[in-house]
Amino acid sequence: MTRVKRTILALILLELILAGLWYYLAGMAASSPNSSPDSGRVIGETMGTVMGVVLGLSPLLYLLARSNDRKAAAKSPLPGREGPGVGPPKAAETPSQQEVSLRSPTHP
Repeated sequence: MTRVKRTILALILLELILAGLWYYLAGMAASSPNSSPDSGRVIGETMGTVMGVVLGLSPLLYLLARSNDRKAAAKSPLPGREGPGVGPPKAAETPSQQEVSLRSPTHP
């Protein structure tokens, strides 16, 4: 899994956890007889601010993860391309036309 995908999944998971915490705290404040009348507003403002900061940082985190993915891809070779004999032959490995005709049993 690439860093970009992990970053997006982590941000979505974090936002869902914060939304669940907001819902839980708002429910506790609404059902508690000793809570302040402004507790719902304060919880809403606080959790909204936290979620907004996480959402505001998400493009920066995405671009950073994408940059790291590109750097990692440039450093490592393509999978399945290691070892001798893989890929097109080099100029020094290509036999000449005369060598090919001498090796061939059908051509004199």
